Parts: sequence; structure tokens; C-alpha cells
Amino acid sequence: LVVDGRSKPLPTWSALTVVDDTPAAVAGEGHKERWAAWLAWGNVIQFLTNGSGDAGQLAASTLGAFDPASMAVTEGTGLVLSQRALPLDEETATWLGVASQPVPAEPEPVDDESPWREVLRYLDRDETTLEHLVQQLARHDLPAPVVGYELGDQAWPAELAWPDRQIAIVLTGSPDDPETEDRDRAYAEAGWHARTAREWSVEELTAQLAASGGES
Repeated sequence: LVVDGRSKPLPTWSALTVVDDTPAAVAGEGHKERWAAWLAWGNVIQFLTNGSGDAGQLAASTLGAFDPASMAVTEGTGLVLSQRALPLDEETATWLGVASQPVPAEPEPVDDESPWREVLRYLDRDETTLEHLVQQLARHDLPAPVVGYELGDQAWPAELAWPDRQIAIVLTGSPDDPETEDRDRAYAEAGWHARTAREWSVEELTAQLAASGGES
């Protein structure tokens, strides 16, 4: 179990259940019980995907191919997305006797003339949730934000901000970091809606930007 306590209002949980599938373990005593426990834990932790967390079942022989950066607690896309099944092509579907599935189209790249190109160029790459959010926002008819905004005399930082709308995306900080708490309090007291990329949804942020009006 791994917990990211920075997520608000609730922490993000990622969980893995791993079974030893080496030949010696499989042939040894207690393997049947370990296998049953592996399945039982898989049934329990699967429900973490209903929130912002994720879960997965792994065998020891596959650990070398597992990328921890895909987990929700490391601000990856989450195990469900990173391990999603590819849609069936027509030939494979015919062989299996099932209906083929349409292949999802790749998202359109951001236009070279769009001001969002500069936003994507300078935003913090260490927070992958942020880049994913910005990629989606860039494809809506929205004004580009200010990158690296600072609020007030204390220069409280926001990674992206729309000052005329008092909306900001701030970087994730440690929950016990007093500077993070002071930053969030400063934006709230100034009347801003400031959240991390994980806390904003594309739909909510788009709606707030559209409702606020004005030019950025």
C-alpha cells in the first residue's frame, strides 16, 4: 500500500498484491494458500479505482516490466489506464467471434500558432497530472493562462493562473509543509479558486473559465 497524503480532500491510495510464481515457490508448500490470498486481496483492492486511486495484481515474474511511475500516487495516469486493453482489430475480432472495437483517435496536437504551445513548453514536467490537464484544456476555446504567476507581496506561486478570473492551478506540495498551507490560505483569502491539477477536472475548470468571462 502506498498513500499520497498531498491529495485533497482525501489521500490517494495505490495498492498492489503480488504472488511469487517462481518454479520453486509454485512447487513448494503453501502455494495454493498464497494464490488464494492473492486473488482475495485483488478482489478487495480493486475498489480503489472508484476514487482517485488504483490497484493491480502482479506476479513476481512480471515485476521487471512494471513501471511504478504509472501509479496514481506518483501522479501517473493510474494503473487502470496504463494497463488498459487495446481495442480489438477486425481480424482478431473475427477469429474470436466477437464484434471489433473502434480504435480511439489520437488527440489533435496543439496548433503551432496557439498560445497554449508556450504554456506547454514552460510548465512543470515533474507533475504529469498537470501536463495531461493542460493538454485537454488547450483543445477548448479558452484563453491561455499566465505561467509562473505570483500573488501579492509574498509572491505566492501558482504554476498557471488566470488573474482576471482569479483561477489558478498550483503545484502539489507536502500536506505538512507550512508554506503549502500558507500559499493555499493566501489564495483563498484573496478570493481565488486555486487547486492542484489533480483536484481540478477539465469539465469544472472549463466551466469556471467560461463563466468568468473577460480576457486573459
